[in-house]
Amino acid sequence: IVNWVQSSRGFNSLYLQAEALAGILKAALGVETHVWAADRRETRKLLKALVSGMPVIWHYGGFDPLLLLTGWLYDPILIYQNITPARFFWRSDPLVGLRAVAGRIQVRMLHRKRWVAMGRYNEEELVRLGCTNVKCWTNALATDYRSDSTKTRSPQVVFAGRIVENKNCLELIEGVERAADVLKVPVRLVIVGSAKKVSRYSRGLARGLQEVRERGRVECIWHESRLSRRELSDLYAESWLFVSASLHEGFGLPHCEAILQGTPATYLECGATEEVLEGHGMVPLNRRSGFGDAIARLLDSVVEREALLRLQAEVVEQYTDVALVRRVGDVLLPWLRVERAPASSA
Repeated sequence: IVNWVQSSRGFNSLYLQAEALAGILKAALGVETHVWAADRRETRKLLKALVSGMPVIWHYGGFDPLLLLTGWLYDPILIYQNITPARFFWRSDPLVGLRAVAGRIQVRMLHRKRWVAMGRYNEEELVRLGCTNVKCWTNALATDYRSDSTKTRSPQVVFAGRIVENKNCLELIEGVERAADVLKVPVRLVIVGSAKKVSRYSRGLARGLQEVRERGRVECIWHESRLSRRELSDLYAESWLFVSASLHEGFGLPHCEAILQGTPATYLECGATEEVLEGHGMVPLNRRSGFGDAIARLLDSVVEREALLRLQAEVVEQYTDVALVRRVGDVLLPWLRVERAPASSA
């Protein structure tokens, strides 16, 4: 089975999920799996696989020129993570906005193809785009490393994700600064994620971080280079909270990864994450002015943090790779044209 992605860069959730799904399929079905990427120049291998009839799972993250031809000639299984709406990018990166529009048009053109939606939120979006052959699956959380790092002595919060406009990082910084004002103690904010150096949004974020540092109430650390999965897991584990002011999420994978490492998440209402986490830890958009106060309450009370973590940890357990191995065959097996391996081989 081939898992195909456009990019294998760090912080690319499609590539990480392609790797995770490959491992789950191998464990559940006992079949050989590959993860190939366009930026590694493996397109020729992909085309040979399609021609030969090998099952291909295509992780779709936006308009893909290669699908203009192969999507009609062949029948890959298309995994839909989500396309961030174009409205978030017109001011900061219009080309990305155009690609988002083109992506939605392409999904409509491929509405009769086999689609797998990552979560109910994305399933509903595919149906709205006219897709008629949709199965529902989910992102996977790796359980091969549980950090034993201890919490920092002073309050530390963390955010991880791509640094683009819908992530709303300037409002996040304001919320953390408000929490520091309420608590009357400094708070460290660690941001993990890369941004385009020349984008209007990244320049504005850099200025915002500098202004906050100068005021001295929040210590801001921005890791633009890629952290290893172990380093990121340790960072999650030592932080008090995962915080996100994102205005649009197709799942909320970093939130779940932090919870798996023993750190609860609080976040603005953003689409899919409140569905994934069953609303636990969410601040509604009509109360977004109180986001900083919500962060402060959780930082001020270990009892509230632990209570939130218990609720969220119970929810995210269903998304672990161990749990998904038992379910993947029921969802994808009819489309893969492979036989399930005997139980002893799984």
